[in-house]
Amino acid sequence: MKQINPLYIALFLVVVLIVMMAKLDGVKGLQEEAIAELEKTELMAKRTVALKKSWEANEQIRKSLNRLLRQTSRNAEIEYKEQQGSMVITAKKINATAAEYLLNKLFNGTYVIKTMKIKRLDSESASLEVEITL
Repeated sequence: MKQINPLYIALFLVVVLIVMMAKLDGVKGLQEEAIAELEKTELMAKRTVALKKSWEANEQIRKSLNRLLRQTSRNAEIEYKEQQGSMVITAKKINATAAEYLLNKLFNGTYVIKTMKIKRLDSESASLEVEITL
């Protein structure tokens, strides 16, 4: 009966060890990719929840709109009225700076603008009607 040379067994164990280390390195790479993707997904979920909260805060939207309209109405005659589920802002005559301020604040805020009508009256003023969904 032939005996197996111990060098062959040692060589076989070294080859197995090298193969296992290569597989382990590949698994580590996959794990790092999965962790990075999980972090991206968590960040996206947090952003989505924050956006959802900001868009659904009707009372907060009303308060910020009222504050904005009080600041703007000092420079122009702005009327607003609340209808069911929306707020209508009208200005029969508004100067260019007040209109620019109001529109910038509306566009940069978290408001759902349903309709907007702007009509130029002369070189320095316009009429404005905006309906915002609450």
